[in-house]
Amino acid sequence: MIFISSYCFGSVCERHPLVTNALVESLNESCQDIKVESLSRLKSLSIAYKNLKFLKKKDFIGLKNLESLSLQFNQIKEIEDGFFKAFPKLRKLNLRQNQITSLAPGLLSTNYYLENLDIGQNKIVELPLNLFSGNFSLTELRLDQNQIERIQKDLLKEKRKLKTLALGVNKLSILETGSFDDLTSLENISLYSNELRYLPYNLFLSTPNLREVSLSLNRLIWLSPSLFSFNTVLERVYLGGNPIRSIPENLFQENHKLKEIYLNYLEISSLGKRTFRNQKDLAIVYLNDNDITELPAELFSRENFNDSARVNLSKNPLSEKSLEMAKELLGRRLSL
Repeated sequence: MIFISSYCFGSVCERHPLVTNALVESLNESCQDIKVESLSRLKSLSIAYKNLKFLKKKDFIGLKNLESLSLQFNQIKEIEDGFFKAFPKLRKLNLRQNQITSLAPGLLSTNYYLENLDIGQNKIVELPLNLFSGNFSLTELRLDQNQIERIQKDLLKEKRKLKTLALGVNKLSILETGSFDDLTSLENISLYSNELRYLPYNLFLSTPNLREVSLSLNRLIWLSPSLFSFNTVLERVYLGGNPIRSIPENLFQENHKLKEIYLNYLEISSLGKRTFRNQKDLAIVYLNDNDITELPAELFSRENFNDSARVNLSKNPLSEKSLEMAKELLGRRLSL
């Protein structure tokens, strides 16, 4: 039998004042009255917006049944090694908007039940390969608004329950083939506002449940015609704000569930006549702020285009012929 003496446990009153106050508030007991039994009953703890700077193990002793820990909007710079081992049942962890620059390898490796992890809006440059090695239950992972330069190929290995992955607003310049190979449940991925120049043709090969992809505001100049060929339930694609000059005519050939397509603020001058063919669920296409001068007459015909979808063609140098054709075929569904 393991016995924790009152001496080893110490008084909650002696912990970091911000932690003490949070425990007092959560348990509705004075710090002198809080015992090991009370702490073990606690399922959720929030210390957000409090200017907390360090995470020390001694301040969180006894919270073995904690499932949710909210530490967002603080000034956390340092996390003691082994800190999260104290929370074996943790399911939700929010560290958003702190001052974290690095994370120790294996920092979360014992948190097997972790489902929702938010480390966005920090200053992280590199992610250790085994950072998420034990987190097989992850369904939502937010790493956006950091300074991440690279995603190692096996970083997300065996994360088969992951549904949301946020990597927007970082410094990613390349994604290796196989980076998302095990993400068979992924539904939403955001990669906007990075420095991506090239995407492997089979980047999304193993993400058959993908419904939303955001690749806006990168440096992409070319897209493989088969980039989305494996994503048959895809609903929304955001590609705006890239220096792309040409859209492959068969880019969306296998995506018959598309509802919204964002091809605005590119550098395209024309589109193939079958670009939007067989898109029966399509609701809107954004083509505004491009260099489009000519459009094939068949592009918006009933044979090739959903007759209820709207189109934004504003701020394009359309020829008079193409402009009149678009007005005739789209009527009030056209925005100029």
